[in-house]
Amino acid sequence: MQTELRLLRMVRPYWGLLAAGLATTTLASVLDGFVLIILIPLLKHLFGTSGALRTGSTQLEAWVDRLVDPLVAGLSPGAAAARLVVVLALGLLVKNVLSYASTQITVRAQEGLVRDLRVRLFDHLLTLDLAFFQRTRAGQLISALITEVDQTKTVITAALVSLFQNLVVVVVTLWVLS
Repeated sequence: MQTELRLLRMVRPYWGLLAAGLATTTLASVLDGFVLIILIPLLKHLFGTSGALRTGSTQLEAWVDRLVDPLVAGLSPGAAAARLVVVLALGLLVKNVLSYASTQITVRAQEGLVRDLRVRLFDHLLTLDLAFFQRTRAGQLISALITEVDQTKTVITAALVSLFQNLVVVVVTLWVLS
């Protein structure tokens, strides 16, 4: 437990970056749900059942109707479908930009953490006596500096961000499906 607490203390300087990464991930996940929602009226306009939105039995269809009606009011089915395709494309573009920004922000936090871990490890190696280096193989030290630090980075940052992102995607998808 002490090791985990020490590692979490090392993440402290990067909380702001991780929070920004989580915020952009959340927005991207919400936009993912938005894109899924826009597909409902688009498909209805493409297949000529655009009036069926008003007779929908779910709250989602009523909400989509309120959202989409101002966009397609008074347009022919073809023009309405074209406008919905543009909205869909813009939603996908913004979602992908946010996903990219989230990845870049998270990677910046990950690499900063790796740098800090390696600097601390190197500083610790400088304090060790010569007998330690006679007992320890060079490959073990290199492995500790490279492999184990990268694994720690993955556990601390990538796993947390992935867990949060997947949780948001599940919540948004369940909301869309309800």
